[in-house]
Amino acid sequence: MKGRVRSVGRTASTAAKVFGNLIAQGRRDRGMTLAQLAEAIGASPRTVYSIEHGEPTVGLGTYFEAASVLGIPLFSADKAELTQLLRNGRDRLALLPERVRAKDVQFDANF
Repeated sequence: MKGRVRSVGRTASTAAKVFGNLIAQGRRDRGMTLAQLAEAIGASPRTVYSIEHGEPTVGLGTYFEAASVLGIPLFSADKAELTQLLRNGRDRLALLPERVRAKDVQFDANF
């Protein structure tokens, strides 16, 4: 639903700020301007600014695209390791049931 604001928990907010910080460092280490990185990822300079400041409103794919362009390893893994992690995850999912019945579980989002 467009226009609906969803609050982001403290842990997710901190993670976005850490990720944004890594992207800002990577951009500056490579001597790129906001505009240059924006062009490379197909976004606006304002979006890159938002990423670097850990704004949770920017799509996760945009964060990942910036990290990829800058050569920032995702999940502390290189491309071969990511491929293996994906393969392992798919193998694990194949062992789990495809459907899960709802349980009456209360989640505490305040970590």
